[in-house]
Amino acid sequence: MLFSLSQVLSTPNFEEDYCLELDMDSVSFMGSDYEIAKKEPVRFHAANIGKNCIHLKGETTLTLNLECARCLDTVPMDFTVAFDKEYNRSDETDEWNEEAFISGNDLDFDEYIYEELVMQIPLQVLCKDDCKGICPKCGKNLNKGACGCDTFVPDPRMAGLQAIFDQMKIEE
Repeated sequence: MLFSLSQVLSTPNFEEDYCLELDMDSVSFMGSDYEIAKKEPVRFHAANIGKNCIHLKGETTLTLNLECARCLDTVPMDFTVAFDKEYNRSDETDEWNEEAFISGNDLDFDEYIYEELVMQIPLQVLCKDDCKGICPKCGKNLNKGACGCDTFVPDPRMAGLQAIFDQMKIEE
């Protein structure tokens, strides 16, 4: 969602409250796309605080459908993105101090919210602290019940001895 800064910049001492809807429906993070399950409008206050200088303060709340790192179930997680920032445009170069989000007199709120949001996403998400994950043999979600697979894991230090026993069984 682009927000035009023209009115705020052109009117000295201008202040107004705004409410904008975000256009983005998903967030890309570490090679995965996560659906935005719920998003509140971005509510913010814009003020002209001097020549080529504006102040923006506001927030929004988003709910992302993330994936549990152990069982791969969907985990809805709420994030609040708040901002309180001044933006200055240079008289000489006509560039903003936050040029990635502002082009000309337009501020891209989707890009700004995205950048703030990805810094809050945890690297590992669990559906619950004691998540049992999935069975390494059949892939069943162990939180929903046992699968019946053999879960015995032999001691790797005994692998050489086990190979001798296996060889003896073959020779018999």
